Amino acid sequence: MTSVGVPEVFARRPKRADARRNYEALVAAAREAFGERGTSASLEEIARRAQVGIGTLYRHFPTRQELLEAVYVDEVEALCRSAAELADLPPWDAFVA
Repeated sequence: MTSVGVPEVFARRPKRADARRNYEALVAAAREAFGERGTSASLEEIARRAQVGIGTLYRHFPTRQELLEAVYVDEVEALCRSAAELADLPPWDAFVA
């Protein structure tokens, strides 16, 4: 946790454009790999799917847990965006969508 009580995964977002692209590619590749092989998917495979080196993966995510958390946070953020986009639909239609 950071000093203000925010989990590090929120505070660690890269700033440079290339670092942001690598971060996003790693999270997308991890989501795909974890979906196919579970949370024990190879980190080397995730780096390869993201088209980055294993060092880049570890620079962004020093532990497997941090990568898992980043994927989870990305999923929750996507769910929140969907909720906002579906807010005008009747409840059942929004739920189904």
